[in-house]
Amino acid sequence: MKFKAGNSYELPVKERIVQGNSQYFIVEHDGVEYRIRLYDFQKEQKDPATLLCLARQVQDGTIALVQDYSAFLDQFYKVGEEYPFTVVSGLKGYELPYYTVRDNHGLIFNLANFGKAKLMPYQDIRCRVTKIDRYRLRLQLIDDEQVQRKVKFYSLPAIGAELSIGAEARLAESLLLADASYADIAAAYRSHRGEWVLKCATPSRRCITEHCAATSASSGHTCPYVCSYSKKVD
Repeated sequence: MKFKAGNSYELPVKERIVQGNSQYFIVEHDGVEYRIRLYDFQKEQKDPATLLCLARQVQDGTIALVQDYSAFLDQFYKVGEEYPFTVVSGLKGYELPYYTVRDNHGLIFNLANFGKAKLMPYQDIRCRVTKIDRYRLRLQLIDDEQVQRKVKFYSLPAIGAELSIGAEARLAESLLLADASYADIAAAYRSHRGEWVLKCATPSRRCITEHCAATSASSGHTCPYVCSYSKKVD
């Protein structure tokens, strides 16, 4: 049996392996093994005898298999009900723009029906399920004009300690609070509002990076904090 893109296949599970923080099911077909990532909610469950897999791409002999989580959606969701999601990325697409969002089970979906709302990564939102289409959810943002950002507050020294660059983090904090150019970011930071991170994820972050670079050049010290933290935010 040959795989066909877009089709699903019930494949036997041989074992589970752990690599770093990730876990994978090893499934087999015609003597060939494939590695399928587990979702977080599956890590505490017993291994199934078989796993429903979706052929995501079949081209030039290359097979990309992922879990077909259509069976999960009927367990987790009902049409017409509202559920919490977290925004994963900024706006994508041109003719048909959309956001990507993650649910509490680690599943990723596209949100195309968001009205006039401007959403940001890490923002907590609520959406209504309007349709369950196989392994996709059709979602509608609830109260798009009243969506509130709920981003956890991260202090620069705390994250600097996590990244083992405490001195650089304290330098970045002093620059942020001292320079009037970053007044709006500093105001959010002083008020312990997590949105200061979102503001730094805009072009203003480049200003801080350039300031750090100039300060580092004059002082002879490096300032890798902003780059490292940017990766954490992105």
